[in-house]
Amino acid sequence: MKNLLVVLMLAISINIFAQDSDSLFNKGMELMQNKKYVESITYFKKHLQNNPNDILAYDAIGATYVEMKLYDRAMENFEKSIAIDSNNAMGYSSRGAMYLLFNQKDKAEKDLVKSLELNPKNITAYISLAAVYITSDRSEKGFEIFDKALEVDPNAVDVYTNRAAVYLNNDEYEKALSDVNKTIELQPNVAKNYYFRGTIYKDMKLYDKSMKDYDKAMQLDPNDGDLYVRRGILYLKLENYKKAVDDMEYGYKLSPELKEQTADYYKEAVDKLKIKN
Repeated sequence: MKNLLVVLMLAISINIFAQDSDSLFNKGMELMQNKKYVESITYFKKHLQNNPNDILAYDAIGATYVEMKLYDRAMENFEKSIAIDSNNAMGYSSRGAMYLLFNQKDKAEKDLVKSLELNPKNITAYISLAAVYITSDRSEKGFEIFDKALEVDPNAVDVYTNRAAVYLNNDEYEKALSDVNKTIELQPNVAKNYYFRGTIYKDMKLYDKSMKDYDKAMQLDPNDGDLYVRRGILYLKLENYKKAVDDMEYGYKLSPELKEQTADYYKEAVDKLKIKN
Protein backbone atom coordinates (compact mmCIF):
# COMPACT_ATOMS: atom_id res chain seq x y z
CA MET A 1 0.00 0.00 0.00
CA LYS A 2 1.46 3.35 -1.02
CA ASN A 3 2.18 5.87 1.69
CA LEU A 4 -0.41 8.62 1.84
CA LEU A 5 1.35 11.92 1.39
CA VAL A 6 1.49 15.07 3.43
CA VAL A 7 -1.15 15.42 6.13
CA LEU A 8 -3.35 12.34 6.08
CA MET A 9 -1.72 10.68 9.06
CA LEU A 10 -1.03 13.89 10.93
CA ALA A 11 -2.82 17.11 10.03
CA ILE A 12 -0.83 19.57 12.10
CA SER A 13 0.76 22.50 10.33
CA ILE A 14 3.14 25.16 11.57
CA ASN A 15 1.17 27.69 9.53
CA ILE A 16 -2.00 27.45 11.62
CA PHE A 17 -0.85 29.66 14.43
CA ALA A 18 -1.61 33.36 14.36
CA GLN A 19 1.06 35.81 15.36
CA ASP A 20 1.06 36.61 19.07
CA SER A 21 1.80 40.04 20.52
CA ASP A 22 4.65 38.59 22.61
CA SER A 23 8.10 38.79 21.02
CA LEU A 24 9.25 35.56 22.68
CA PHE A 25 6.36 33.65 21.14
CA ASN A 26 6.97 35.19 17.72
CA LYS A 27 10.66 34.32 17.92
CA GLY A 28 9.70 30.76 18.75
CA MET A 29 7.44 30.65 15.70
CA GLU A 30 10.19 32.03 13.48
CA LEU A 31 12.64 29.38 14.72
CA MET A 32 10.05 26.65 14.31
CA GLN A 33 9.37 27.61 10.71
CA ASN A 34 13.13 27.54 10.08
CA LYS A 35 13.26 24.00 11.53
CA LYS A 36 15.28 25.05 14.58
CA TYR A 37 12.99 23.07 16.81
CA VAL A 38 14.94 22.82 20.07
CA GLU A 39 15.58 26.56 20.10
CA SER A 40 11.96 27.31 19.29
CA ILE A 41 10.72 25.28 22.25
CA THR A 42 13.07 27.23 24.52
CA TYR A 43 11.42 30.49 23.45
CA PHE A 44 7.91 29.08 23.80
CA LYS A 45 8.69 27.96 27.35
CA LYS A 46 10.13 31.38 28.22
CA HIS A 47 6.90 32.88 26.90
CA LEU A 48 4.90 30.51 29.14
CA GLN A 49 6.77 31.69 32.22
CA ASN A 50 5.02 35.03 31.78
CA ASN A 51 1.84 33.61 30.25
CA PRO A 52 1.24 30.22 31.92
CA ASN A 53 -2.29 29.81 30.52
CA ASP A 54 -1.54 30.62 26.89
CA ILE A 55 -3.09 27.69 25.01
CA LEU A 56 -1.54 28.88 21.75
CA ALA A 57 1.93 28.35 23.18
CA TYR A 58 1.12 24.78 24.29
CA ASP A 59 -0.33 24.05 20.85
CA ALA A 60 2.81 25.47 19.22
CA ILE A 61 5.09 23.38 21.45
CA GLY A 62 3.01 20.33 20.64
CA ALA A 63 3.26 21.01 16.90
CA THR A 64 7.02 21.49 17.25
CA TYR A 65 7.37 18.12 18.96
CA VAL A 66 5.36 16.63 16.11
CA GLU A 67 7.93 17.99 13.66
CA MET A 68 10.61 16.36 15.84
CA LYS A 69 8.63 13.09 15.84
CA LEU A 70 8.43 13.20 19.64
CA TYR A 71 4.77 12.31 19.63
CA ASP A 72 4.30 11.53 23.33
CA ARG A 73 5.61 14.97 24.26
CA ALA A 74 3.38 16.52 21.61
CA MET A 75 0.36 14.80 23.11
CA GLU A 76 1.25 16.06 26.60
CA ASN A 77 1.17 19.64 25.38
CA PHE A 78 -2.10 19.25 23.49
CA GLU A 79 -3.58 17.76 26.66
CA LYS A 80 -2.41 20.80 28.65
CA SER A 81 -3.95 23.12 26.08
CA ILE A 82 -7.34 21.41 26.37
CA ALA A 83 -7.12 21.28 30.19
CA ILE A 84 -6.71 25.07 30.27
CA ASP A 85 -9.54 25.71 27.79
CA SER A 86 -12.10 22.98 27.18
CA ASN A 87 -13.43 24.97 24.21
CA ASN A 88 -10.09 25.06 22.42
CA ALA A 89 -10.93 23.85 18.92
CA MET A 90 -7.29 23.67 17.80
CA GLY A 91 -6.37 21.61 20.85
CA TYR A 92 -9.01 19.00 20.02
CA SER A 93 -7.98 19.02 16.37
CA SER A 94 -4.33 18.43 17.22
CA ARG A 95 -5.06 15.80 19.86
CA GLY A 96 -7.40 14.08 17.42
CA ALA A 97 -4.62 13.94 14.83
CA MET A 98 -2.34 12.38 17.45
CA TYR A 99 -4.95 9.76 18.31
CA LEU A 100 -5.12 8.97 14.60
CA LEU A 101 -1.35 8.55 14.55
CA PHE A 102 -1.62 6.20 17.54
CA ASN A 103 -4.37 4.28 15.68
CA GLN A 104 -6.96 5.18 18.33
CA LYS A 105 -9.54 6.08 15.75
CA ASP A 106 -12.61 6.23 18.00
CA LYS A 107 -10.90 8.81 20.20
CA ALA A 108 -9.64 10.63 17.12
CA GLU A 109 -13.11 10.86 15.63
CA LYS A 110 -14.59 12.14 18.89
CA ASP A 111 -11.96 14.89 19.23
CA LEU A 112 -12.19 15.95 15.60
CA VAL A 113 -15.99 16.13 15.61
CA LYS A 114 -15.73 18.22 18.80
CA SER A 115 -13.21 20.52 17.13
CA LEU A 116 -15.52 21.11 14.18
CA GLU A 117 -18.46 21.78 16.49
CA LEU A 118 -16.38 24.50 18.11
CA ASN A 119 -14.97 25.82 14.83
CA PRO A 120 -16.74 24.67 11.64
CA LYS A 121 -14.07 26.43 9.56
CA ASN A 122 -11.14 24.38 10.86
CA ILE A 123 -9.78 22.87 7.64
CA THR A 124 -7.12 20.92 9.51
CA ALA A 125 -9.80 19.08 11.48
CA TYR A 126 -11.70 18.21 8.30
CA ILE A 127 -8.55 16.67 6.80
CA SER A 128 -7.83 14.58 9.88
CA LEU A 129 -11.45 13.46 10.17
CA ALA A 130 -11.45 12.42 6.52
CA ALA A 131 -8.31 10.40 7.27
CA VAL A 132 -10.07 8.68 10.18
CA TYR A 133 -12.88 7.53 7.92
CA ILE A 134 -10.69 6.58 4.96
CA THR A 135 -8.35 4.49 7.11
CA SER A 136 -11.38 2.84 8.76
CA ASP A 137 -12.88 1.48 5.53
CA ARG A 138 -15.39 4.33 5.43
CA SER A 139 -14.01 6.01 2.32
CA GLU A 140 -17.33 7.37 1.10
CA LYS A 141 -17.77 9.29 4.34
CA GLY A 142 -14.17 10.47 4.12
CA PHE A 143 -14.72 11.94 0.67
CA GLU A 144 -17.87 13.65 1.96
CA ILE A 145 -15.72 15.35 4.60
CA PHE A 146 -13.27 16.51 1.94
CA ASP A 147 -16.23 17.97 0.03
CA LYS A 148 -17.46 19.78 3.15
CA ALA A 149 -13.99 21.24 3.68
CA LEU A 150 -13.98 22.60 0.12
CA GLU A 151 -17.41 24.11 0.68
CA VAL A 152 -15.87 26.01 3.60
CA ASP A 153 -12.81 27.01 1.58
CA PRO A 154 -12.74 26.19 -2.15
CA ASN A 155 -9.05 27.18 -2.25
CA ALA A 156 -7.90 24.94 0.61
CA VAL A 157 -4.72 23.54 -0.93
CA ASP A 158 -4.17 20.92 1.79
CA VAL A 159 -7.57 19.40 1.08
CA TYR A 160 -6.75 18.95 -2.60
CA THR A 161 -3.34 17.55 -1.68
CA ASN A 162 -4.70 15.01 0.76
CA ARG A 163 -7.58 13.96 -1.46
CA ALA A 164 -5.07 13.47 -4.25
CA ALA A 165 -3.04 11.25 -1.92
CA VAL A 166 -6.08 9.05 -1.39
CA TYR A 167 -6.72 8.86 -5.13
CA LEU A 168 -3.06 7.95 -5.68
CA ASN A 169 -3.28 5.26 -3.03
CA ASN A 170 -6.26 3.84 -4.93
CA ASP A 171 -4.42 4.05 -8.28
CA GLU A 172 -6.93 6.64 -9.52
CA TYR A 173 -4.24 8.61 -11.28
CA GLU A 174 -6.35 11.01 -13.34
CA LYS A 175 -8.31 12.13 -10.29
CA ALA A 176 -5.07 12.52 -8.34
CA LEU A 177 -3.59 14.62 -11.14
CA SER A 178 -6.69 16.81 -11.29
CA ASP A 179 -6.39 17.66 -7.59
CA VAL A 180 -2.63 18.23 -7.71
CA ASN A 181 -2.98 20.44 -10.77
CA LYS A 182 -5.38 22.52 -8.68
CA THR A 183 -2.72 22.91 -5.98
CA ILE A 184 -0.26 24.11 -8.61
CA GLU A 185 -2.85 26.56 -9.94
CA LEU A 186 -3.32 27.93 -6.42
CA GLN A 187 0.36 27.77 -5.40
CA PRO A 188 2.54 27.86 -8.53
CA ASN A 189 5.73 28.54 -6.58
CA VAL A 190 5.51 25.77 -3.97
CA ALA A 191 7.99 22.95 -4.53
CA LYS A 192 6.01 20.18 -2.83
CA ASN A 193 3.18 20.53 -5.35
CA TYR A 194 5.47 19.72 -8.27
CA TYR A 195 7.15 16.96 -6.29
CA PHE A 196 3.78 15.35 -5.63
CA ARG A 197 2.76 15.58 -9.29
CA GLY A 198 6.11 14.14 -10.26
CA THR A 199 5.45 11.22 -7.93
CA ILE A 200 2.09 10.58 -9.59
CA TYR A 201 3.71 10.66 -13.02
CA LYS A 202 6.38 8.23 -11.77
CA ASP A 203 3.71 5.77 -10.64
CA MET A 204 2.08 6.18 -14.05
CA LYS A 205 5.49 5.35 -15.61
CA LEU A 206 5.54 8.74 -17.31
CA TYR A 207 9.15 9.24 -16.36
CA ASP A 208 9.95 12.25 -18.55
CA LYS A 209 7.09 14.21 -17.00
CA SER A 210 8.09 13.01 -13.56
CA MET A 211 11.68 14.18 -14.04
CA LYS A 212 10.50 17.57 -15.31
CA ASP A 213 8.40 18.10 -12.17
CA TYR A 214 11.19 16.94 -9.84
CA ASP A 215 13.53 19.40 -11.58
CA LYS A 216 10.99 22.20 -11.11
CA ALA A 217 10.55 21.34 -7.44
CA MET A 218 14.33 21.49 -6.92
CA GLN A 219 14.55 24.85 -8.66
CA LEU A 220 12.02 26.18 -6.18
CA ASP A 221 13.60 24.52 -3.14
CA PRO A 222 17.25 23.64 -3.86
CA ASN A 223 18.01 22.84 -0.21
CA ASP A 224 15.50 20.03 0.20
CA GLY A 225 17.54 16.85 0.49
CA ASP A 226 14.51 14.64 -0.02
CA LEU A 227 14.02 16.02 -3.53
CA TYR A 228 17.56 15.04 -4.54
CA VAL A 229 17.16 11.57 -3.08
CA ARG A 230 13.83 11.01 -4.82
CA ARG A 231 15.23 12.22 -8.14
CA GLY A 232 18.18 9.90 -7.58
CA ILE A 233 15.80 6.98 -7.15
CA LEU A 234 14.11 7.96 -10.39
CA TYR A 235 17.51 8.05 -12.14
CA LEU A 236 18.11 4.55 -10.76
CA LYS A 237 14.88 3.37 -12.38
CA LEU A 238 16.03 4.98 -15.63
CA GLU A 239 19.38 3.13 -15.31
CA ASN A 240 21.39 6.36 -15.09
CA TYR A 241 23.42 5.10 -12.14
CA LYS A 242 26.00 7.90 -12.01
CA LYS A 243 23.34 10.59 -11.68
CA ALA A 244 21.45 8.38 -9.23
CA VAL A 245 24.47 8.09 -6.93
CA ASP A 246 25.35 11.79 -7.27
CA ASP A 247 21.81 12.91 -6.45
CA MET A 248 21.41 10.60 -3.48
CA GLU A 249 24.80 11.51 -2.01
CA TYR A 250 24.04 15.22 -2.30
CA GLY A 251 20.62 14.65 -0.75
CA TYR A 252 22.23 12.83 2.18
CA LYS A 253 24.51 15.83 2.78
CA LEU A 254 21.45 18.05 3.06
CA SER A 255 19.33 15.54 5.02
CA PRO A 256 21.52 12.83 6.63
CA GLU A 257 18.51 11.06 8.17
CA LEU A 258 17.41 9.98 4.70
CA LYS A 259 20.41 7.69 4.19
CA GLU A 260 19.12 4.94 6.44
CA GLN A 261 15.62 5.20 4.98
CA THR A 262 16.82 4.77 1.38
CA ALA A 263 19.92 2.64 1.93
CA ASP A 264 18.75 -0.19 -0.34
CA TYR A 265 18.25 2.15 -3.30
CA TYR A 266 21.67 3.71 -2.77
CA LYS A 267 23.39 0.34 -2.52
CA GLU A 268 21.70 -0.83 -5.71
CA ALA A 269 22.80 2.29 -7.57
CA VAL A 270 26.40 1.99 -6.35
CA ASP A 271 26.60 -1.72 -7.18
CA LYS A 272 25.17 -1.25 -10.68
CA LEU A 273 27.47 1.73 -11.33
CA LYS A 274 30.48 -0.47 -10.45
CA ILE A 275 29.28 -3.18 -12.84
CA LYS A 276 28.73 -0.64 -15.61
CA ASN A 277 32.21 0.78 -15.16
